[in-house]
Amino acid sequence: MRIFLNQNPYDNNVRRHLIEKHLELHQSAEAHAEFASYKKLDPHLNVDGGNALQMRLDMLDGKFGAAKHLALKLLTVAQLGAEDRYRAHLTLGDLAYVRFTSGDAVSRYKKALSVKPVPEAKHRLARAYLQNKKYGRAQGILSDLIGVGYASDPVRYDYLQSLLEAGQNQAAALRLSQWYSEEPGNPWIVTAHARFLLSLGQDESARMILQQYAEIYQPTTEIDELLRSTQPQRTPTAETVMVLGLRPEMPVNAGVVRGAASAGEVAGKQAMESSLSPRHWQMQAVAGYQMINNRVEGQGFNSLLSPEAGYVAGVAAETDNEGSAYSFVGRARTSWQTYKIPSGLQQNGDRSQAFDIAGGLQTLLAADWQLQMQLNYRSRSGIESATNTYVSGYQMLGVQAGVSKTWQLRFPWSFEVHADLTLPVYFTESTAESGQLRFGYFSSLQALAQYPLREGLAFRAGLGLVRNEIQFNGNGSRGVTDATDSEEGLMIPVSLTWVY
Repeated sequence: MRIFLNQNPYDNNVRRHLIEKHLELHQSAEAHAEFASYKKLDPHLNVDGGNALQMRLDMLDGKFGAAKHLALKLLTVAQLGAEDRYRAHLTLGDLAYVRFTSGDAVSRYKKALSVKPVPEAKHRLARAYLQNKKYGRAQGILSDLIGVGYASDPVRYDYLQSLLEAGQNQAAALRLSQWYSEEPGNPWIVTAHARFLLSLGQDESARMILQQYAEIYQPTTEIDELLRSTQPQRTPTAETVMVLGLRPEMPVNAGVVRGAASAGEVAGKQAMESSLSPRHWQMQAVAGYQMINNRVEGQGFNSLLSPEAGYVAGVAAETDNEGSAYSFVGRARTSWQTYKIPSGLQQNGDRSQAFDIAGGLQTLLAADWQLQMQLNYRSRSGIESATNTYVSGYQMLGVQAGVSKTWQLRFPWSFEVHADLTLPVYFTESTAESGQLRFGYFSSLQALAQYPLREGLAFRAGLGLVRNEIQFNGNGSRGVTDATDSEEGLMIPVSLTWVY
């Protein structure tokens, strides 16, 4: 019997903490050895967080294509455990950052933050803003991190960079003085403070700071070079790196994983160039078969039952909305159906055509549910086979709300449930047979199984139920009073999902 666990049993496991520590210290061999033992207990990485460790190992080893492949494959499942989903977005953000596509990095980091609002992701988001020259936004995030105690050297370096790049030299000087008074033994702060004073022409003050450090601590190579320097830099922050020096990769006074792009990752930028995508999209090609009974009832009108059968085809798309936790979603589909009215009023082979288009926003709710809010336009026409002319139809504009959730089964299978409800705000009949709209709704419920075929491509298939009802007031053009048009039936949807 297989047991599904609701919580990650490795959250407090010594082995997992050891792996994470080795990853932070760039100890690849040790991390792989511990991870091999980890997989003996969870060979398929079914427990939330296992795939996150795999992606971090791939990034550490420079296997950027493998990390991207795993991240995209996991995200085609749509819903994962929080840790795996967070790390997948963070990994794609890191890859976009190294490729200097800061807009994509911002979008990915915001998605990661919507899953886990942690300082690690906020710091990465600030660096992406810096790369995009949005210094004000970066300063706001970094200042907040420093204010709550997340003040590692990389965070403070990036904060100073945001000030200097924005020309706020006085604010940078005040910050450096404050940090130097708090940590006179921190070599990076001493070096940055001295370089900044040299850039302002305050050579003696800079030399005094460097000499005081050298008398008490073991001076670094950079401090020795500055002490021997006879011609200090005097260009006020024109080249920020001349003031700040090299960015500290590992923190001195606070725990934080390394920055999104270490020197090794930057050096490997060309190696992974071909494996990176310019922007995240999700496209679906949708097809299906449906069998629906259409019932028309009303005073002065015989009750008619129209069994319909036909095909549906269309496309759907989703794209990240940079700067928010929302994404844009949309769809367009059309259907062809044939129907028969048993009373014999119509000939066999009469058919109907329908068109459905929708667009709006999607966001993540609690418990891994997705919410979609869209505007929906639908039109439908009945065509008489004998004359090939339109005999009835309607046009509708409505508001649609939908929810969906995906459960991970035995990897890589997943199972999704989707439900939606559309309420008309505008409805008109082409022949005015039924009178004025009183109330109506369109609804569907689908259950789908999904299987990833290859990188970024997944296949889905399942069953669905349809229930639509339109109620009318008053008399129509043929004297029908208080008519009700209802549809209910079964559909078999299939789709191919492409993520890039």
